[in-house]
Amino acid sequence: MPVYQRKGERMRLNSYDFLADHELIEALGPGSKPLDCHEDCILFMQGEEPAGVYVVQSGEAALVMRSDSGGVVMCVEAGPGSILGLPGAIANQPYSMTALARSGSRTKFTTSNELRELLAANPALYPPILKLLAAEVRGARQAILDSTGSGSLISVTSIHADEDVPFSAIIPPPTMPKQAKART
Repeated sequence: MPVYQRKGERMRLNSYDFLADHELIEALGPGSKPLDCHEDCILFMQGEEPAGVYVVQSGEAALVMRSDSGGVVMCVEAGPGSILGLPGAIANQPYSMTALARSGSRTKFTTSNELRELLAANPALYPPILKLLAAEVRGARQAILDSTGSGSLISVTSIHADEDVPFSAIIPPPTMPKQAKART
């Protein structure tokens, strides 16, 4: 369940944006390394160079994005079938979020090199990768829209406690210019 919360109501956030289709998860399986989390563990940190991707097999993980000042900007829970770290691994760019696997979770890790080799050998995997990346972009855009479009305060419940932390400064929706009418 997403941990976003609009003051007085639940903010709509689709945590399914990280879910991969079965074919992609199966393709990642053979060369991946299992990782059982007997306690909460950090899979990767925001800003780190990408080592690879993690598939959540059971349990759950949380993806957290922090601002430069250290405040929580976004927090999304990801369950079984989620692939974490894909944008960084595909683009060979630093991770944009920190991933934390909860105690009792099981993940599988595939290195960035193994992922690139798999894609080179199986071009049919590009469409599911693109579909997953597009879903993440759409989800991020919707979260931005939801947080700025209403002018109401957004808060995020912290991962390990029920305390609220500021989500973002309130920015009023922009005033749209009137649409010009064509002369006939």
